[in-house]
Amino acid sequence: MEKKEKEAALRRTGERRVHTNGVEIAYETFGDRGDPPVLLIMGLSTQMIMWEDEFCQRLAGRGFFVIRFDNRDVGMSTKLDMSAVPDFNAIFPGRPAGVPYTLHDMTYDTLGLMDSLDISRAHIVGASMGGMIAQLLALKNPLRVHTLTLIMLSLIHISEPTRLLSISYAVFCLKKKNTLRQVTSVELYQPTTMTHTCISYTILATHLHIDTT
Repeated sequence: MEKKEKEAALRRTGERRVHTNGVEIAYETFGDRGDPPVLLIMGLSTQMIMWEDEFCQRLAGRGFFVIRFDNRDVGMSTKLDMSAVPDFNAIFPGRPAGVPYTLHDMTYDTLGLMDSLDISRAHIVGASMGGMIAQLLALKNPLRVHTLTLIMLSLIHISEPTRLLSISYAVFCLKKKNTLRQVTSVELYQPTTMTHTCISYTILATHLHIDTT
């Protein structure tokens, strides 16, 4: 580890919590608060520690303020144990099913974390389901997104309008809102295997860099 990365590792906060959107969100930061923020959103039922320490330290060592966190119902964040279990037999075919919360709620959790940390705008990185949350965040609040990086992304449906939300559709919506000034690069990778290492995160990333300045 280079000297700057070691210094960034020393500026690690350890686990902290914020109350937002009716839940408690556990998070941790790496690096200097004065540096550009990078918000890491993990996927379904996966704790923030899957954004490995070395990965976060390397980002911090390159001049970013890194935030990783546990989504609701995961890790050290609020567990909604009293909520009814969704009907997965209905969910997977796309039939109506009662659910205690949706991706929209998790998007507002993420925005609430940004607000609690006084982050008006950030580089947003989402993996798997976290990429879906990242897309919704960009669509609902594009001015809060400096760049959008989507990793191991699946396609999702939204109800208003009811159509498939893909990377291209996210860009289209941002253009319609006149907030997209420039897409600097789009890189697509189709890996044959996946491991949770710093290298794999680099290789698997779908980089959609959005400049809204």
